[in-house]
Amino acid sequence: MLDKGKIPAGQKVAWVIPQSGISVHEQAKPNSLVATVHQLSSIGQIASIQFQIKDSDVFVNWEASSAEVKRLSIQLGSEAHIEFDTKQIHIMPLRPINDPRRLQESP
Repeated sequence: MLDKGKIPAGQKVAWVIPQSGISVHEQAKPNSLVATVHQLSSIGQIASIQFQIKDSDVFVNWEASSAEVKRLSIQLGSEAHIEFDTKQIHIMPLRPINDPRRLQESP
């Protein structure tokens, strides 16, 4: 994980990871997390998938080809196994501009 060593202990953080740092599998891998397909939309040959990590409020957005979605049997409500390349995770102090909660709908 990359934080440039400037984030104090206990500081709330936001994190991002490029598409190249996310792998999705049908079967569990040693460091993968179980996730459920929360949203799925396709436009032509590209699909946008939002996964929810099991037992958490963490959502991961991933884009893939429609062929990859079919190969992995991804459909709304199905489970997949997500693996992150920890060397590609970028963390930063949580601020209003990068707080993902600002994108959530109000109750």
